[in-house]
Amino acid sequence: MTHAMNKLYLCLIALFLFTWAVLCRAQVQAEQFLWATAGGGGCSIGDGGGCLNLNGTYQNNKNLLTLRLLGGGELFGKSLGDYSVCYGRALTQSTFLLAIGGGIGFVQGEISSGLFSREEPKKIPTTIGLPLEAQIFWRPFSFAGIGLYGFANINSEESFYGCNLAVQVGKVR
Repeated sequence: MTHAMNKLYLCLIALFLFTWAVLCRAQVQAEQFLWATAGGGGCSIGDGGGCLNLNGTYQNNKNLLTLRLLGGGELFGKSLGDYSVCYGRALTQSTFLLAIGGGIGFVQGEISSGLFSREEPKKIPTTIGLPLEAQIFWRPFSFAGIGLYGFANINSEESFYGCNLAVQVGKVR
């Protein structure tokens, strides 16, 4: 298991470095922005649990590169974590951002029998997934914005989707 995880980490790092190199090539008057996004909302994990996300995003012109941490599930039931790198495209108009993206990542989790159960939680095997994201944000300030962050992860163990109300902080426009 550890050997497989090391390979996955190396693949994610290689993908990140390759994408970073493509995005950072010399461009005339490139617009570059960097921000963090944090949010919470609902998702399809279990019987409809809650989800939290924490993302770091770099934008170069219309290109987005996002490192995504997402966790969610039921309070005393199924829970999943998503760790991903996504590439996307952005459309900006004045103070609004509309973006979509996809990438590669992995999902891991567990199923608990309940708060007072003596059973050990059942581990959901770690698997590679296809993370997808869509976002629409209103950014009235150059350093902050608020909006909706939609997400999904398609994988062989437990695919899921959801939507969070989120804030962006950093150099957003």
